[in-house]
Amino acid sequence: MTSIKDRIQSAFRGLFGVQTPVTAVRPPEIQATFDLAQTTVHNRRHWANADSLAARASMSPAVRSIVRKRSRHESDNNSWYSGILRTAANHIIGCGPRLQVLTTNHEANTRLEKAWVKWSRQVMLADKLRMMFETYWKDGEVFAMRTSRPSRWPISLDIRTFEAEQCAAPWIGQRLGDPNTDDGIRTDPNNNEIEYHFYDQHPGCIRRRESVARGEEWLAVRSCSAQMYSC
Repeated sequence: MTSIKDRIQSAFRGLFGVQTPVTAVRPPEIQATFDLAQTTVHNRRHWANADSLAARASMSPAVRSIVRKRSRHESDNNSWYSGILRTAANHIIGCGPRLQVLTTNHEANTRLEKAWVKWSRQVMLADKLRMMFETYWKDGEVFAMRTSRPSRWPISLDIRTFEAEQCAAPWIGQRLGDPNTDDGIRTDPNNNEIEYHFYDQHPGCIRRRESVARGEEWLAVRSCSAQMYSC
């Protein structure tokens, strides 16, 4: 409650034009935190395996191998999982790519389109693309290389596929510890792929023993941008 003295002083200040000093009110500081950064007894076990490793370090070849095996096992034994993969492949790939040539020569357009259809059926392009799509979703990666079959003259172009296990670093590269080689893929300082190393046969295949005996275990592919396709 304002006293008589304060009222008199306020009246004289107003009479002589003296303003009453105003004391600045400091707003209270906000003490805010992130719930995600809090570690409690309730979430301690949930975040126990969280780390700050790089993607290449956390997804090492050993980790990728375990994840790949379990995903394949789940696909072989879970109809829901395999059905999702098959449905997605049929929906996205379908009957495969079709070629449409739009030049002024209608006869040449028809001949080229028919040649494409014939070639794609010979190499089973749609089947390979559907298989590669399912493998990419299931294994995480898949490789394909341009190759040729002279018996299919005059169009000998073909596509050879590789599973993820076939892409691995040679023993010499692992021994030297090349920092630009990671699980069969060698890159330049700008992280561009310049070379792939593949097993000629799958490591889990019985025929691989014959390849090792003949000294044909490794298949090195250089200039990957022109020959290799990976996803």
